[in-house]
Amino acid sequence: MNHSEQNRLLREILAGEETPDFRRASLETGLAALRRRRQHRQIMHAGVWLTLPLTLAVGILLQRSAAPVNRLRVAAVAPPATAPSVSEADVPKVKIITEEELLALFPDRTVALIGKPGHQQLLVFGQADRRPGSANANRGVD
Repeated sequence: MNHSEQNRLLREILAGEETPDFRRASLETGLAALRRRRQHRQIMHAGVWLTLPLTLAVGILLQRSAAPVNRLRVAAVAPPATAPSVSEADVPKVKIITEEELLALFPDRTVALIGKPGHQQLLVFGQADRRPGSANANRGVD
């Protein structure tokens, strides 16, 4: 639709004899739509403000109902009031052995000591290493 047709239609609508009824109907329809929007917005705001205290109340009730369970759990895990006494005679003595004695405990296995002296870890592999030229074969271990 070109500009001249739009102007002609506007003049007919605004200048016609039916104009007061048309304007009134258009105005009432627009006002009804605005009222519905406002009412919808008010309902949404009221819903938000009503659910906030409800959510807080439910959270407090859940926290209070969970508290006795936590107290019971803590009470059940608490250590006994009197701990048994241990004398030095009950503690086994630890014998410190050398690296050679330790390696001799695993004669048919591949063994490795890894780490700095004093902080070494012993690795023992599952199968005996029987290949010629292996560490166990060189030591004369079968």
